[in-house]
Amino acid sequence: MGIRFSILIAGILLVYTFLLFHLYGLQIVKGDYYLERAGAESFSPDFLNANRGLIYFKDKNGNLFPAVLNKRFPTIYSVPKEIEDPSEAANMLAAPLKRPVEELKNLFLKTNDSYEILAKKAGSDLIKEVADMKIKGIYMRDVSGRFYQLAAAASHIFGFV
Repeated sequence: MGIRFSILIAGILLVYTFLLFHLYGLQIVKGDYYLERAGAESFSPDFLNANRGLIYFKDKNGNLFPAVLNKRFPTIYSVPKEIEDPSEAANMLAAPLKRPVEELKNLFLKTNDSYEILAKKAGSDLIKEVADMKIKGIYMRDVSGRFYQLAAAASHIFGFV
């Protein structure tokens, strides 16, 4: 019984040693890689937005009329830790975004936030104006959203308020 017990203990120690070296490789050697990967996956502003179904009305002839669609809307957002001068960026963006300078400055000083949304469903003129400023840390992207063709006409049916 003594030799079998020794072999069992040696086998368990061998497995744990292998696991310990593998854990060292994951956490210490490749730790930065996995941290960046996790950050990239959770950074996206529309990370959890799923594509929702389309809703159609049917007229008396059987033709389909789209009532609710998925559409891409331009969004302006900031990555506070990438903004070099929060005061200057806030002063430049206050007028186009129609927001107080102090409010923007406070948003840009939140360096622990991964991003702050500045404008949802922004117009093309605003997008162009902000893009022309070329402020480091200010980005534009299209985000999926719902578009209600009939606006409030059938809001009680669609759940749109």
